[in-house]
Amino acid sequence: FLKYFSSFFNDSGAAGLYSTSSLSSSIVWDGPLGTDSDIKDKQVTGLFTANGYLIVSTVNSDGGYDVYYSSDGTNFVKTLFTPQKLTDATYFNGEYWLISGNSIYRGSDIAAVSEDSNPPKPSTVSIPPIYGGVLASGSTLYLTDKVGNIYSTTDGTTWNITPDPIEVSGQKVPFGKLFKVSDSLIFVATDGYGFYRITG
Repeated sequence: FLKYFSSFFNDSGAAGLYSTSSLSSSIVWDGPLGTDSDIKDKQVTGLFTANGYLIVSTVNSDGGYDVYYSSDGTNFVKTLFTPQKLTDATYFNGEYWLISGNSIYRGSDIAAVSEDSNPPKPSTVSIPPIYGGVLASGSTLYLTDKVGNIYSTTDGTTWNITPDPIEVSGQKVPFGKLFKVSDSLIFVATDGYGFYRITG
C-alpha cells in the first residue's frame, strides 16, 4: 500500500494515527485510524516500517506502551507490550528487530516477537545500555546506544562493538537512529552532537 502517515490531534481534539494518499497542497487526512479496541484515539509515540509492515507504538492507559502492526495501514493487531517506548524497528536475516529502552525484541513472526535474553552490551557493564537505533543494511545489522557505542553483526548473534565509547569533551556520545544513504554510507544521529558516518 502507498500511503503517508502522521500522528496528531485533529481540530476536534482527537489523538491518533492519520493517513493520506497524496501530499498535495490540499491534503485530506483520513482518521483517526483503527478501532476502539486497537489504536483509535490513542497517543502515538512511534511509527516504523519493517518488511512491508507498519509498526505503531501507542501509550497504554495503565502505563507503558502497546505495539501494533498492520499490513494494509487500516487493520491493526497488537503484538507486544513494552514498559519503555519503542524507538526503532527493522527487518534483518529473516527476523524483525524492535528496540525499546535497554531491551531488544526479535522474532521471525511480527505477531510473536519476544525479548532477546542476551542483547549486546559493553563488556564493562552487566546491564545493557539504552539503545538508540537499529538498521539493516545489506548483510549487516547496525545498533547504537546512548553511551557512545555502535554495534554490528552479520548473523544476529556475534556482535562487533566500537573498541571504546566515542566521547566528546569527556562526554559519551548518545547515539540515536541510523539512516542509510547508500550501500557504503550510513549517517548516525546523536542527541546534540551532530551526525556521525559509517563508511565502507
